[in-house]
Amino acid sequence: MTRPCRPLALAAATLLLGTLPAAAQRSSRAVGFQAGYANARLRTESLEALSNREGAYVGVYYRARILSWLTLQPEVDFTIKGGEVPLGDVTSSVRSLSLDLGVLEIPVLVKVAPPYRRESIRPFVFGGASLGLEVGCTRTLVGETEVRSVECSASEVLTFGTDTLVVTPLEIPSPEASWIVGAGIQWELKDIGIGLEARYQRGMRQVLPISAKVRNEMWAILLALTI
Repeated sequence: MTRPCRPLALAAATLLLGTLPAAAQRSSRAVGFQAGYANARLRTESLEALSNREGAYVGVYYRARILSWLTLQPEVDFTIKGGEVPLGDVTSSVRSLSLDLGVLEIPVLVKVAPPYRRESIRPFVFGGASLGLEVGCTRTLVGETEVRSVECSASEVLTFGTDTLVVTPLEIPSPEASWIVGAGIQWELKDIGIGLEARYQRGMRQVLPISAKVRNEMWAILLALTI
């Protein structure tokens, strides 16, 4: 009686093994979008930043699970970077320079989390690198009583009190390389995933052509939806 059962058992095993790769392939690939709050500043080694830039952080991502605990996540994001730095040592008529940078970020992140399980909450940590492309730049010169905004690519003659200041085009390095680290939690449901994360990002290149080393720095809190 065992012989007639063997073909049926082999057929059932073949069918089961044939469906597993397809199911794994569907569940190991996903796309999603994320949005949240970002707080950026110009970090300096010899000058103290006066204020931060607060704004939104939005983007989309593609998630590919390589192992049960390892995920690769490339993204395309948009955010505002910049901040304000004092210029008292550079000019007496302008107190500080405020810089607003619209940046298209292209990060590639590696996420580490406990093995994947449906209907579960999982913590994760991640790190990676990003390439930032400048898509907009505005500088604001703050004097004692005057505030003037000028596009970074523009050249203008500005008057601050009794002083006349010639503003030349400001070249911001683009693309900008930066590194990212962070952590969060992911709630896995049947068809979607909901994540909450905090990330820290710091640029590797000089931003302003002054003697002090000035680099971009940013914190972000993001809510992500994976489908």
